[in-house]
Amino acid sequence: MVKRTLCLLLLMVAVCVRVAADEEASNTPHVAIDQFGRCYAKSVPLESYGSAGSTSVYAVERGQDRLIDSYAWYSKEIYLQCYTQMPDGRSATSVVQLGPWARGQKASRDDLALAFYAGGALLRRYSTLDIAGSPDRVSASVSHYRVIARVDG
Repeated sequence: MVKRTLCLLLLMVAVCVRVAADEEASNTPHVAIDQFGRCYAKSVPLESYGSAGSTSVYAVERGQDRLIDSYAWYSKEIYLQCYTQMPDGRSATSVVQLGPWARGQKASRDDLALAFYAGGALLRRYSTLDIAGSPDRVSASVSHYRVIARVDG
C-alpha cells in the first residue's frame, strides 16, 4: 500500500512539473547583436505576452549610436546582419523576426512564425501554417506549440 501511494505521489508531482514548465514566460526587453558587433536591435514589449511593441536597430559608432531602422513589433528572438559600409555611406540591415510562442495545438495562418526585413521594409512573412504545411505538423505542449525547433547560426 505504501509503495502504491508513493508511486501515485511521484506521478502527480511529475504531471505538476510538466504543467508548470509549460507556462509562457512574460515579455521582457530584449537586445540582439549582429555577429560582428556592428549593430544591435533593442526590442521593447508593450504587453506581457504577444508581439506588440517596438524594435529599433542601431549602428554602433564612436560617441552616440545611430538609429538605422525602426519596427512596430516586439520579439524575444531576433537575428540581424548589418552592413555599415554601403557605397553611398548609408547603413543597411537584414532582420529576421521570430514570432512569439504560439498558443493552442495547431498551426494557424494568424500566428507569426518568422518574417524577413531589409532596410526597414518587410520582405516576406510566414505564418506557422505556412511553415508546418498542415495544422497538425507542430510540436505541441499542454497549451502551446512550435513549428521551428531550433535555429542554427
